[in-house]
Amino acid sequence: MSVKDIYVIGDEKRMVVRSFINDLRSASLTVHSLPAEYGSVVSLPKESIHIAVCFDDTMPADVMEYLRESVMDKGWYLYLIGKIGGLSMNEKKHSSEIPGVRFPYWPVPAKTLIAEMEKTRKDILVVDDDPMMLRSLYSWLNESFNIHAANSGHAALEFLRQNEVDLVLLDYEMPLMNGKEVLQEIRTSYENNTLPVIFLTAKNDKETIRSIVGLHPNGYVLKSNSAAEIKRTVTSFFASQVSFASN
Repeated sequence: MSVKDIYVIGDEKRMVVRSFINDLRSASLTVHSLPAEYGSVVSLPKESIHIAVCFDDTMPADVMEYLRESVMDKGWYLYLIGKIGGLSMNEKKHSSEIPGVRFPYWPVPAKTLIAEMEKTRKDILVVDDDPMMLRSLYSWLNESFNIHAANSGHAALEFLRQNEVDLVLLDYEMPLMNGKEVLQEIRTSYENNTLPVIFLTAKNDKETIRSIVGLHPNGYVLKSNSAAEIKRTVTSFFASQVSFASN
């Protein structure tokens, strides 16, 4: 996923949208422009991409609904610009549920948007006692994320005492200190006790999954999943976040 490419959904007849697109191109971004129409939006790539959505009073409800339903599954990163007027209460609810970075103002300078795009390269701590699994996860995820590795629960906790990360991919079954114990330590003894944790597990039997879910992690992923599926899980987790950009 390159921060040099972005799709812009909006009405290019509006001067503010045309100026925005020109500003992005002047900043050396490759801009793919498309109208705010359902038929155009459903043709977007089914992979992790950056999408700027230029809201206005005529933004179709079916476009907003498609974005809301699709963003996490496809791992899109959305930048929602401006406000929508003339919506019903139900439509306002749906628009507020679309994950992404929100810019409730115009204009949005290219440098401001690019700064938000670059934040999508997150820091991830991968914890696993299997060296082969660590190497595999590094090779699968390193293109899109900054990957740090720890081969034990104790090593992971020591790393977290000195470094900040955006997510921990944590092996559920490890010797000496298992994933459950590491998660409990993070939740009770660390300043950032809301640090997201996704478990890695080799088992998918009901008892194991029930035990994992009962610990209330931010998710879990099977080690037997393909590289593409694991990357999609991680990308979709970050894409599901909602934040507000500073003016």
